[in-house]
Amino acid sequence: KSKNISEHFLKTYQPGDFFGELALISNKERSATAITGKEDLVKIGILDYKIFLKIAERNPSFLYTVLHSILCRVSEVEKEIEIVLKEVEELKQLSS
Repeated sequence: KSKNISEHFLKTYQPGDFFGELALISNKERSATAITGKEDLVKIGILDYKIFLKIAERNPSFLYTVLHSILCRVSEVEKEIEIVLKEVEELKQLSS
């Protein structure tokens, strides 16, 4: 969102995927923005915090889906951190 931050590819989404759930649960702004290719046909739905709470109250399994998505993202980030730490360690060994 900041003009000083460069753009980085984070993820490709498939039909039925969603994003912004961390921001929705914490009731804060998203940390990323989604874009599509020009040839892509995309349908989106937008939830605000109030609507999110109403859906969650009426359909608790919806919360499970959101929680599962968050846990999968945490796992992906942990794997990426492991890779970066290994690369840093290799670079340290090379410079020694």
